[in-house]
Amino acid sequence: MRGESSSAPGGRGYLGQSAGHWMSFVRSSDPLERRLGVHALGEIGSSEVVPPLEVALRDRFSFVRVWAAAALGRAVPEREPDVITALSAERGDPAAFVRSLVAWSLGRLTYRHGGQEESLRTLRALLDDPDPSVRAEADRALHQILRRTRRMGFRG
Repeated sequence: MRGESSSAPGGRGYLGQSAGHWMSFVRSSDPLERRLGVHALGEIGSSEVVPPLEVALRDRFSFVRVWAAAALGRAVPEREPDVITALSAERGDPAAFVRSLVAWSLGRLTYRHGGQEESLRTLRALLDDPDPSVRAEADRALHQILRRTRRMGFRG
């Protein structure tokens, strides 16, 4: 269903609804609606969904932040370097699962979006996280980035 056509001409949507429709969910006072909107925007995956997903990374509810971090890791189109900064800023989130998904998303996005130095700094800091799942995900992401950059002739 990813990127399914919306009812808007030439638009991308999810479940027959445009990105604008789902963005209104992200602004809802109901955290469950915000989570649903974040998921839908992640499925749409166009550059227009990046700003509301970045805002959702700072939501009051950890389950919304978790879905936002995952959506950014899956859905961000090519060359959105601000997303690396937004994800890195959440490395201190109180919820371990959010920090773990920050690491996972950085591992997936860095090679496409630049920000290698910032990602490496963030992931190295997460290697000292008190939660073992965060440390494991940071280690995995760090190796993933270094493996890709070394193949391209860069050093990390």
